[in-house]
Amino acid sequence: MMDRPDAAAPRVTVVIPNWNGAHLLPACLESLRRQNFRDFEVVVVENGSTDASAALLARDYPEVRVVALPRNFGFARGVNAGIARARGEWVALLNNDTEAAPDWLAAAMAELDRRPEVSFAASKLLDFRDRKVIDCVADGFTLYGVPCKIGEGERDAGQYAAPFPILSACAAASFYRRALFAEIGDFDADFFAYVEDVDLALRAVLGGHKGIAIPAARVFHLGTASTGGAPTGFTIRLSARNCLWAFFKAMPWPLLPLAFPLALAGQAGMVAQGFTGRRPWLRQNLGAYFRGAAEGFAGLPGIWRKRRAIRRRIGTLAFLRLLLRAEAQWRAGRRRARAVALAPRPVSA
Repeated sequence: MMDRPDAAAPRVTVVIPNWNGAHLLPACLESLRRQNFRDFEVVVVENGSTDASAALLARDYPEVRVVALPRNFGFARGVNAGIARARGEWVALLNNDTEAAPDWLAAAMAELDRRPEVSFAASKLLDFRDRKVIDCVADGFTLYGVPCKIGEGERDAGQYAAPFPILSACAAASFYRRALFAEIGDFDADFFAYVEDVDLALRAVLGGHKGIAIPAARVFHLGTASTGGAPTGFTIRLSARNCLWAFFKAMPWPLLPLAFPLALAGQAGMVAQGFTGRRPWLRQNLGAYFRGAAEGFAGLPGIWRKRRAIRRRIGTLAFLRLLLRAEAQWRAGRRRARAVALAPRPVSA
């Protein structure tokens, strides 16, 4: 994967967490072999897989460095183990259920080289099966404590052509300066999986760091492949818990009197939608949702301790503007996605 005759450190370390993904890894790793940009290394974190992943890597991908963990420690702790072994100036996280376009790294590094002020970046994630549908171009987080995927469901018609500032990057295909982790800490291993990327980005922007979306850096994403594709009780429980933790870790004190009632109302509205048919997957997993919320509140003493450790270099109003900008980006994308879905389709002859 690297054309390097010497032992010098690469520019980029691609970290891929893997759990029972032997059926997914070939497409992902072969796409990295096809990259135009060559100054990178690949680290696969074997998160306690019980399938043929380890044998596949040893047999077919000897260029990959493997970090073997004794059991599944989850996404957050898994990628932390990979980041600890990274040698690159930049760490690129990549899910095992992805296929990177051949110019993914070249497009990202060309943009990042022009922007020394940027500490993290998002790729444009496209649906693996229908590659003109956007999965997301960035992540956001709202004042009422709900993460959002910017661009989700839109047809890719060039509306996200130029790089733009973002609040958070989806860790399925994202870039971070390795020095950022030394300053703000790693992904929070207590999250296990889900929302850990938003939590890290919130800590980064509170610390004065900037992020951008790089739409030219394209990655095709299957989505939630390790957990079966559709929302499950497991994913719903962790998401409910982790949203609560991310909210209370990051939200400035002056915003809490406004934000917390909004968060409660938003969650109540979401639960109500489970009964009206708009979110049938939630209605089927309400027990898991409430267990996650209970775990979230039970874990707040530890979250308060982590909150105190966050280095805050921007003020409340600046943080509020970032939240509102991210929500505006998300809502604009939702309007475009709805307009396409409602548009009349041409009648074939």
